[in-house]
This record gives sequence, C-alpha cells and structure tokens, in this order.
Amino acid sequence: ALAVTPENYLITVGTGDDDINVYDISKPATTTCVDSNTALGNVNPTAVIFHSNGNIYVGTQGDDAIYRFSYNNGIIGAGSIIFQPGLLVLNNPTAMAELPDGSIIIASDGTNNIIKIDSDGNLISDNFIQTAFTNLVGQMEIIGGGN
Repeated sequence: ALAVTPENYLITVGTGDDDINVYDISKPATTTCVDSNTALGNVNPTAVIFHSNGNIYVGTQGDDAIYRFSYNNGIIGAGSIIFQPGLLVLNNPTAMAELPDGSIIIASDGTNNIIKIDSDGNLISDNFIQTAFTNLVGQMEIIGGGN
C-alpha cells in the first residue's frame, strides 16, 4: 500500500517485511529512504493513509487492527493500536481512505463491508457500506467535487 505526504514523501507498507518506509521521491534519479519503522512486527500491513491530522494510519491483517503513528517531516514516530474490535467487525483490512470530515473508512475483506471510525479509533459505523460490490475491495480513493 502507498500514501503520499504533503512534502511529497512516499509512504509504503507491505506484508513482506512488515515495515513502514518513507521515501524522498523529489528527485527520482536519487530516491532515498528517509525513515523506516520496524516496530509493527509480523502483522502484515496491507493499508496505509496519511491523515490530514498529520498521523499515519496502518491497517494490518495479522492482528486485524488499525495502528496510528505520529509523523514529522519524513520521520515516523511512536505507534499504537487504536482500533481492534474483533473479527465480526474488522477482519482482514485491505484498504483505507480519509473522508472529508476526517473520519476513516476501512475495507474489511472478511466481513465484505466498509466500516467507519474516527481518527481516534472510535467506531462510527460497523456497516457504513455493504453491497454486492464491497467484497474484496483492494483500494479506495476519495474524489473531491464542487457544488
């Protein structure tokens, strides 16, 4: 999974090394890793967003949780689990997106729906969207529009 920060750093997570990496992509010929956080352990991160509040949020399948990490200009700070409600609500998160109000939607592959939490990890809706099209959601993006 990938996310971009306001200073145009690229954040990556993946199930191979279970790390969060930040890359400076401002000069493609000399892309460098600015920071790497290895604190997650073996939890298979599959989704990441850079939130407008300045934090990084990561969804993991190994423990079916959402983590929040502090972030400052390319450096990843401390992280902690903010949402781990159990498999009936969040089961294999695959994608996340921030809504305009700052809440976070999460695709839950094991429950075939999209749930909604606030940025502190409080559940807003355990069935925000559930249709024939919400199983196996791999990516989500919010597209802004005018009036």
